[in-house]
Amino acid sequence: MSDIDPRRVVLELAVEASGLGTFDWDLVTGELVWDQQLLDLFGYDEGSFSGTIESFNARVHLGDLPRVDGLLRQAIATCGEYEAEYRIVLPDGTNRWIAARGRALAEGGTEAVRLIGVAYDATACRDPEGRVARVLSSLGMAFFALDREWRFSFVNSEAERVLQRLREELLGAVLWDVFPAAIGSEFER
Repeated sequence: MSDIDPRRVVLELAVEASGLGTFDWDLVTGELVWDQQLLDLFGYDEGSFSGTIESFNARVHLGDLPRVDGLLRQAIATCGEYEAEYRIVLPDGTNRWIAARGRALAEGGTEAVRLIGVAYDATACRDPEGRVARVLSSLGMAFFALDREWRFSFVNSEAERVLQRLREELLGAVLWDVFPAAIGSEFER
């Protein structure tokens, strides 16, 4: 008989497929362990993550840090649930919304010794422009958007096909530079 626990394998596969990152914070030693998914989500690699709450705090948006810290403290003080949505600031300066849920655990007493949980990227749920872009991307018809300077600001895959140009070629390019034959045409009018 194998030492492999099929239930554990199924759980690990489900967590991986869902995009959830996991964390385990030992409140006695202070060691904070993140899986690879959570490291990636927060823009860390194994070499740059110190395995401490300070590494977590360093990424949480300053406007959200006091609230998130309070929620963590409350969960620890009550051996209760932790649930938060907050922004993080990635190394390139962009923000990402994170949704996290966890539970503080006590071993043998009433004082929490560990906080374990999961987190995932909630940006798409919080970002109205992202939601609109996903809808427009899924359209079965060609759609593109231009800014005030006639630069392509959005191109869906059907527009790539119809315009016979890759999205990467079009985004940021001026319509009249990419399609000079359209100058003076009915399209321009």
